[in-house]
Amino acid sequence: MKKVAVVTMNHGYNYGNKLQNYAVKKMYENLDCDVETISFQPKNNNKVINNQTFIEKIKKKVRKILYFKREKNRLIKFKKFNQKFLNMTDKIYTSDNYKEIDCNSYDLFSVGSDQVWNSYFWDFSSFYLLDFVDDSNKKISYAASFGVDDINPVYKEKFKECLNQFRCISVRELQGKKIIKDLIDKDVPVVLDPTLMVSRKDWIDFSIKPEKNQPKKYIFTYFLGEVNKERKKKIKKFARKKKLDIITLNDITSRYYDCNPNEMIYLIRNAEYILTDSFHACVFSIIFEKDFYIFDRVSGGKNMNSRIETLLTSLEIHKMGEKDLNIDCNYDYKKINSKLNNIKDESYKYLYSVLGDRNDK
Repeated sequence: MKKVAVVTMNHGYNYGNKLQNYAVKKMYENLDCDVETISFQPKNNNKVINNQTFIEKIKKKVRKILYFKREKNRLIKFKKFNQKFLNMTDKIYTSDNYKEIDCNSYDLFSVGSDQVWNSYFWDFSSFYLLDFVDDSNKKISYAASFGVDDINPVYKEKFKECLNQFRCISVRELQGKKIIKDLIDKDVPVVLDPTLMVSRKDWIDFSIKPEKNQPKKYIFTYFLGEVNKERKKKIKKFARKKKLDIITLNDITSRYYDCNPNEMIYLIRNAEYILTDSFHACVFSIIFEKDFYIFDRVSGGKNMNSRIETLLTSLEIHKMGEKDLNIDCNYDYKKINSKLNNIKDESYKYLYSVLGDRNDK
């Protein structure tokens, strides 16, 4: 049995991050591996791109004070989730000491998925490039994501140096494939996000109904980017038209803000419609065969849509966006699932090659 160390972003409490981490672990366990997630808390070594005005920053701080209890409950739930589902190392490594990780304890270091290679994030670290692992045979990536269309020039040479030392690389987006080709002249496969490698049944078993009372029929909204007044007006108009309530997850003023990742899955699974700018909300909408509308998201002037565009293109799904709220989705899930199963088979071929062909000499 191979022991696999999962290297991914696991600090904070982002739902997509936790769910992909769980899915990577589940995926390798299904292939008879012993899996452990490296606990890592980065330092702010990057400049934070923040376009918020002074007034917006003040409003955000005031909301955090007003809803302190809700914020605290969310943090507690996410910590419990880490302990129960992610099998994280007892020691929490930082940007200062991660090179102390005992590499001899693992047969393989798998970096990804999520935006581990987004070098514009404040928390980017060369930890995610496995520069602490001397044995190249142990270095692989699964569905690693850059999240944006290029590499921060500050880190370009570091990426080139480190990625050339990987035994196997796979990425999550077509744009990532292009970046790798331009950087180190290697053709690498685009594989499925690990959340799509876990069966629908497993996700149903994983989901938990929130203790809060929910309306019988509702629209589920989950946004990582800004939801301005105009967008809120459109969402409310859509809800009135469909005669449905709205459940909002990622807004601290919402009573659902402190739901854990298991509860998020339940809320998506039982929604009538999903409105989102989140890649993983799109993923779970597809898994549960939902009608969903995708809003564009831009962060720090960088387009964040390449992940979603690759997903939709690969499954031949016509994007229904913010401007299409007056049109029915009519997704052909029989066709989509057929495409999905084919891509899943190709992704497993990559994993079999990684796990079966290691040079142990």
